[in-house]
Amino acid sequence: NLPTLIVHGDLDNSVPIGVAQQAAATLKNLGYSVRFDVLAGGGHDALNVWTQETGAERIYEYFRRHQRNPWPDEVILKTSYVRYGYRYWVELIELADPPFDGYIKANVLDATHIRVMTEGVNIFQLDLTNPNLSQDETIEIEIDGVALQAEARQPQATFRAGEDGWQLTEAI
Repeated sequence: NLPTLIVHGDLDNSVPIGVAQQAAATLKNLGYSVRFDVLAGGGHDALNVWTQETGAERIYEYFRRHQRNPWPDEVILKTSYVRYGYRYWVELIELADPPFDGYIKANVLDATHIRVMTEGVNIFQLDLTNPNLSQDETIEIEIDGVALQAEARQPQATFRAGEDGWQLTEAI
C-alpha cells in the first residue's frame, strides 16, 4: 500500500530496461501507483547514482511523502515460499503443494467481518488485534465460503484446511 518506485539505468547490462518497463506497466494495469525514472547513461547501479545526484535526501524525501498503512483492509499474498508468507495481518504457514504458489486474499469488510479466499494453502493465520476490527465482539470469518467465528484480539487466529473445509485450530 505504498507507491512503487522504479529507477532503472538505460544502459543496464544485467537487467534490460524492457524488463523494468514491463513490470511497471503490469503494476499500473493492476491499479498500483508507480513512479518509473530512467537514468540516462545509468547502468545496474542506477538507484545509487539516482540517489547520489542530489544526496541521499532525494530518496528520503520521496518516501516521506507516502505513509505506509500497517493495517490495510485488503491484503493479497501470493508466494511459493513460506518464509515470504507474511503480509501485514496475514501469514501463510503451510502450502498445500510446494513448490507451487499459495494465494490468500483477505478483506476486512467491517468491524466484525472478514472474508478470505485461498488457493494452494493448508494453514494460515490472521492477527485479530487489527485496529480495524472490533476488540470486544466475536469476529465472523468467511474462508472460501466456510463461515467461522473467532474471539476478538487474538494475535494469531490459526486456520487449517480439512476434509470438511476450514477449521479454527490452536496456534502453530
